Amino acid sequence: MKAIVVGAGISGLIASKELSSLGANVYLIEEHKKIGLPTHCGGLVAPNFWQKLGIPKKKNLVLNEYSGISFSDGHHTFTLRTRKPFLFAISRILLDQYVGDLAEKKGTKILAGERIKKVFLYKGGVKALSSSGNVFESDVAFIADGLFGQISNKIFPKKGKSLLLASQAVFRHSLEPSFPLVLLRKDFSEDFFAYIAPLNDEFARVGVASAKPIASLVIKKLVKAYNLKQVEPSKHWGIWIGGPTSKVSFYDKLFLLGDAAGFTKATTGGGIVFGSILSRLLSKYVASSNEAEKKLAKERVNYLKKNLEFMLIIRKTLNFFGPSFYYPLLNKIANLRGIEKVVETLDYDFLFDTSLFS
Repeated sequence: MKAIVVGAGISGLIASKELSSLGANVYLIEEHKKIGLPTHCGGLVAPNFWQKLGIPKKKNLVLNEYSGISFSDGHHTFTLRTRKPFLFAISRILLDQYVGDLAEKKGTKILAGERIKKVFLYKGGVKALSSSGNVFESDVAFIADGLFGQISNKIFPKKGKSLLLASQAVFRHSLEPSFPLVLLRKDFSEDFFAYIAPLNDEFARVGVASAKPIASLVIKKLVKAYNLKQVEPSKHWGIWIGGPTSKVSFYDKLFLLGDAAGFTKATTGGGIVFGSILSRLLSKYVASSNEAEKKLAKERVNYLKKNLEFMLIIRKTLNFFGPSFYYPLLNKIANLRGIEKVVETLDYDFLFDTSLFS
């Protein structure tokens, strides 16, 4: 089987690795010249993200371990503490490059600096046309060209209030490094939140996302309130919180992956884990020779899409009531006796299972 993967973000990289592992002849085509750049990510994952991505552990990918999480409304702050690591802050550049190396070792051929402008079905399979005039033919194509991808947006347009504007930079800080701080303030973001995520004792990622272009104003307020000093230029990108596309495959020849398919959590905007798991499953569905495994993969894809749809309901509910309503509720939950033990058993990525357990 020949496969083309368009886009070398984490979803495209994981798909390439899985397809190559299953015996497919894979070309991974990326418009940027270097894997991992530009970086558009907050980089927070659950400690078991290795298993979910299906990759061996590599210590240098983890920049910090968090033993809980703090919330603030600008006037009060409370912290949910755990006895063991609850979240990891990771390096997206190193993660993407690491998975790229794994994919190449499995046989994936990576073509960097080549932009695909058109993908179309034909009787024998799929053809992809690059801006330089090259034509790539394959049996199947996986489109992981990101939130603003030209190809995927013709199939699944991302626009409206579900498209948030995100901004992030690295600052020097003087906060407790064991807890990321989530700021739930209406004047910061009516439909999302701002955050300070320490990477160590000295540096922290500071960012915000909103449907309104208010990032620079919010970050200025954070700098003043928490005595921050910027050390890297701000990065800007988009976050999709509108849920997954209703259809991810077309004639079992063309598949959408990652942000291109809306595989991001509406609750937090994260797409590393869900995008990667769904990439693995869709790769198995396409390339596995075991019919039982293919059927199970398809069922699991539908289940995970329901997880994402459930998170969309949570996000719509939170935005309807606003942080002035749910912040006090979170505070009360944090003060329940034994809540630390409950939090330790929950999975940051699978909120559908978490809500049923709670």
